[in-house]
Amino acid sequence: MDMYDLSLEKLDSYRRQGYRPQAVGCFINDKRVLLLYKREHGLWQFPQGGIDNQETPKQALIREMNEELGLNISPYIKEIQFLGENKVNLPGASYRQRDLKTDQGNAVFMKGKRYFIFAIATALREINIADSEFDKYVWADYVQARKLAESIYQRGKKRITVHALDLLKENKFIE
Repeated sequence: MDMYDLSLEKLDSYRRQGYRPQAVGCFINDKRVLLLYKREHGLWQFPQGGIDNQETPKQALIREMNEELGLNISPYIKEIQFLGENKVNLPGASYRQRDLKTDQGNAVFMKGKRYFIFAIATALREINIADSEFDKYVWADYVQARKLAESIYQRGKKRITVHALDLLKENKFIE
């Protein structure tokens, strides 16, 4: 597996700057990407989640994908490739200390999230949605995925999702 090597020290430097590291998994199968819908948030998205203290991006990616999809994804993975990173700043009034600490245990005001985007070539085709954290899913080509991404009302999440889709297309994972 080709894996992006991001050191624990680098991740912790992002935390000290106020950015919570996030792993984003873009599952690819037959030139289509997996998008999931969460009724609670009213939007389509990629499975994603925080990278815990002292956890590598790969460890976080596998853990978060297992948690969010409600299955062990490891047998379905053909390849993982790091595509890029991006960040979202929270509005000033949204800064919060909850959930963000340095590796030394110091609380930090979270001013945003730093996203690490991964393409996951997979043999996965079906998801038992009842076991997942989501309400429905679709395997979409680029045009369909981009249309769903354009419907995202949260500006930062929309920008990150569109950026990820463009990276997937540039790298010929989707058409």
